[in-house]
Amino acid sequence: MPIRSPIRAARPPRASLAIGLAAAIGSTLFSLSLAPPVFGAAASASTDQAALQTQTLTLSDLPQGWKATTSASSSGGATSSCGGRPFGASQRIAQTQVSFQDPSGLPELFEQISDYNSPSTVFAKGVRDLNRCHNVSISQSGAPLKIHVAKLAYRAGRLTAAYTLSFVLTSATVGKSEDVGIDLVLVRVGNEIAEVGLADVPSPPVSQLRSFVTKAIADIKKHPQSAG
Repeated sequence: MPIRSPIRAARPPRASLAIGLAAAIGSTLFSLSLAPPVFGAAASASTDQAALQTQTLTLSDLPQGWKATTSASSSGGATSSCGGRPFGASQRIAQTQVSFQDPSGLPELFEQISDYNSPSTVFAKGVRDLNRCHNVSISQSGAPLKIHVAKLAYRAGRLTAAYTLSFVLTSATVGKSEDVGIDLVLVRVGNEIAEVGLADVPSPPVSQLRSFVTKAIADIKKHPQSAG
C-alpha cells in the first residue's frame, strides 16, 4: 500500500531550495563516502547491479504525486571526510541508487543499495567510522559547506544504524538561507547494505522515513539476490 504523505503547503522557497539541495545531498554523502564513486568494473558487476535494481523503491511505493529525480550522487569537491572512508568501494561488488521528491520539492528521498564481499565487516567498520565522525567540511559550488553529523534517535535492530546530518543552505534563487536536515538509515540485509535517506527543511519527519525504510527492507527481501 502506498505510504501517505503528510499534508503540507507548497511554498515557492521550498521548490527553489530543492534545486540546490539535490547537489548538496550528493556532495554531503560523497564526503562521508556513502555516495558512489565511478562504478568499478568487476566481471559480474552488470549482472549484480541489474539484480539490485529490482530491489529499489519505485513510485508505486511512494505517496501519490511524488516523482523520480536525477540520482543524488556527486563528486562534491569534498575537502574533508569521515576517517577510514566508511562503506568505500574496496569490498563492493555492485551498487544502484534511486531518488524521489515530494510535489512541492521537499522532502527529497534517496535510496542506495550495495552488494559487498564480507558485508558484516564492512558494515561494522562503516558504522564505527561514522560514530566517530561529527563534523565534515566540503566545497559546494565553490562555497564552503559545514555539516554536523550526529546519531539519530531511531529504534531498530543491531543491523541498523541511523544518523542525522544538518547544515545551512542558501538558495541563490531567493537569496534565503535555510536549516536543512538529512536523516539517514543504514541497514544490512544479507550481503547487502541499504541506505535510505530523507531530506527536508528544517528536518525530515522521522515517522515518514521509518515508513520508507520499512518498505525498502521489504522490497529487498522480496527480491533476494544472495544469501546472507
